[in-house]
Amino acid sequence: MLVILFIALVVAIGVRVLVGRRRQAAPTGSAVAAASPTFRVVALGVSGSGKTVFLASMFHRLHIRSPGGSYFLETDAAQRVALGQVFGKIADARAPWPPGTDVGQTREFTFDCMAFDEGTKHKIMTINYLDFAGELLESQQEAGGTALADLEERIKGAHALLGMIDGHRVLQLLRGEPAGHAYFHSSIQPMIGFMASATCPIHFVVTKWDLVRGFGEPPDASDDQRLRLVRDMLMDAMQLDALVSRQGVVRRIVRLIPVSAVGVDYARIDDRGQVVKRPEGVPRPTNLEVPLAAVLPDLFRQVEASLDASVRAEIDARVRSHMRLSPRDTVALAARLLGAPAGAILRTGLQLGTTRAYGDEIVTMFLDWMGSPFADKSGVVERSRREAEEHTELVRELRDQMFKEFETTVLRLELDLSASRLSGW
Repeated sequence: MLVILFIALVVAIGVRVLVGRRRQAAPTGSAVAAASPTFRVVALGVSGSGKTVFLASMFHRLHIRSPGGSYFLETDAAQRVALGQVFGKIADARAPWPPGTDVGQTREFTFDCMAFDEGTKHKIMTINYLDFAGELLESQQEAGGTALADLEERIKGAHALLGMIDGHRVLQLLRGEPAGHAYFHSSIQPMIGFMASATCPIHFVVTKWDLVRGFGEPPDASDDQRLRLVRDMLMDAMQLDALVSRQGVVRRIVRLIPVSAVGVDYARIDDRGQVVKRPEGVPRPTNLEVPLAAVLPDLFRQVEASLDASVRAEIDARVRSHMRLSPRDTVALAARLLGAPAGAILRTGLQLGTTRAYGDEIVTMFLDWMGSPFADKSGVVERSRREAEEHTELVRELRDQMFKEFETTVLRLELDLSASRLSGW
């Protein structure tokens, strides 16, 4: 497995070098408009599960490109300020925890994945997080039919689902405390019922992972051993068999991802059972980038598994011939696939719906992902055609680099925490 990780890292470096060699001159300091599809993620979790804290900490972690990183996140000014205020309250050991989401409040967070090339910013894609009001899951009768119907439609059209599970409640369940059993019975089971209708990948995010300690595990237990014990308990308590079982001919990808917005030794549980900050604590978040990084690799991997063997063979043939399709050729292949019987599978799996908005671009992203890594296309291209396509090609190369970082992040999770895999392999 370490060899696999080494290969993935080498490929990621290789793609970075390829970008440097193939980049074309662009106006310095300004972004050039390009097709940028939006991927929809629905976050489910009751009040107090840590959805807003997770998003605020994730944005703080990724809003600046890290050394060696390929992308960073941007959002509008209002959301940047709001998320910054939440993170400020998290990081201040003297301040109280930020308040939970207001009752009945469903919020949308939009993050643009950006990349730099010679001082020019390029928007690669957008990820939209829909944070539904937690009481929809806790009190379905009071929520009203319209709100529930909207929730069901959003779930059916999502590219990925996040099921936020409160790590404090997980600890209570592991210790056999009544509050933990009540949480999973009254709050989590309704969430599982909503998720059962989805066909997209599902990521269960265990928040406050730093608190899941001292429940009877061996004193020297690793995080992987600890997660394995948690996974076995959750499989039973949450009745996950229906979600992890095969859906038709394809198994839905389901993950269990432990995250912490603050890391170990920052928070503790006091004598009253409340989570409080340690005055001397310093936040050291863990795994915050993983739920975002896993969206596209899991979506594309699941769709690839659903394709007819002849369609996969045709795309694989392009890879074996060491020829990367030009942007125009890729769009033509995408249009042909969408018009063929395989198009129905692509539309359903990639959640394209009936609209063409961004649909072709998402399909071309999927085709590029299937054919990665690429070698340079052989042959001479007319100068006029090259100039017309050079920006699109640059964005594709930056996107390839981002994909490699996504996949390396997911691979590192699987190597470090093998218990995170629930189904789909």
